[in-house]
Amino acid sequence: MQRLLFCGRQDGSEAWAAIYHFTAAPIYCQNYILGDLIAAQTMNHMREINGSIIDNEATAEYLIERYFKHGASLDWFNLVEKATGEKLNTKY
Repeated sequence: MQRLLFCGRQDGSEAWAAIYHFTAAPIYCQNYILGDLIAAQTMNHMREINGSIIDNEATAEYLIERYFKHGASLDWFNLVEKATGEKLNTKY
């Protein structure tokens, strides 16, 4: 974990307890990475079909139709594949 958090090991056996992610929210670290992957893939797909994302009404339509309208009916992996036409990947 030191390599991923870019910090050195602290002295003392209780040092891990000072890091919020290990004690109260242990699943957060991978969620940040998953969110970045989904955002990058989605933004790339929106640019391919709509051009500019900023100040473009098609951006809102895209997000509503391809993500928000499904609510919790699909898991993230199926939702991303349905929205972008490809499985979640690290190309972007």
